[in-house]
Amino acid sequence: MAHNDSYSAPGNSSVKIISWNVKSLAYSVKRKRVLSHLQCLGVGTAFLQETHLRMGEHCRLHTDWVGQACHSKFNFKSRGVAILIHKNSLYLIPFWIQMGDMLRF
Repeated sequence: MAHNDSYSAPGNSSVKIISWNVKSLAYSVKRKRVLSHLQCLGVGTAFLQETHLRMGEHCRLHTDWVGQACHSKFNFKSRGVAILIHKNSLYLIPFWIQMGDMLRF
C-alpha cells in the first residue's frame, strides 16, 4: 500500500509525495498500471521501492508525465528503487546526483 503525503508550500500550492513498495515492475502490465495510477493521483514525486529492474530497463519508467527519473544501478533483479518527478514540478535534481557512481539508495 502506498503512503501518501501532501505538503502545502506558501502561496497555496501543494506537492503530492508518495512512497510505494511496488514489489516488481518487471512485467509491462503491472508497470503500466502503477504509472497510470500515479498519474491519476496527481503525484508530484514518487519514491518507488523494489522495482526489480536491471540496468537499462529503467528507461521504461519514463512516460509523458515523468519529467525526471533517478534510479539505483544494480545488476541484480532482486532490488532497486526509483524516484519519479513530475515534469511540472518546480525543483530539479542536479546532474551530478543523477550520474554519480557513489550514489546509493
